[in-house]
Amino acid sequence: CIEIFDHHCPWVNNCIGRRNYRYFFMFLISLSLHMTSIFILSLVHVLHRKDNLAEDTVVVSLFIMCVIALLFIPIFGLTGFHIVLVARGRTTNEQVTGKFRG
Repeated sequence: CIEIFDHHCPWVNNCIGRRNYRYFFMFLISLSLHMTSIFILSLVHVLHRKDNLAEDTVVVSLFIMCVIALLFIPIFGLTGFHIVLVARGRTTNEQVTGKFRG
């Protein structure tokens, strides 16, 4: 499929490997940072309007916080896994199959 195959990613619908792994990794980092910032901003919004929780914007903020909470473990788990892989200098394929270079 590509040079130095890492894995096929259904999120980006592409094979991840030598030339595009850095973009995939930065996608995960930016997604995690974005989720964190949106959660914090939604929380601040809810706390500022805690006297009127029936307001439309507060309900939307609470819904967004619930969605982020549901996606927290999968997204941050995948990001953490790839941080460890980068630190070890391994590909996903090497980690899963146990075949390491070197």
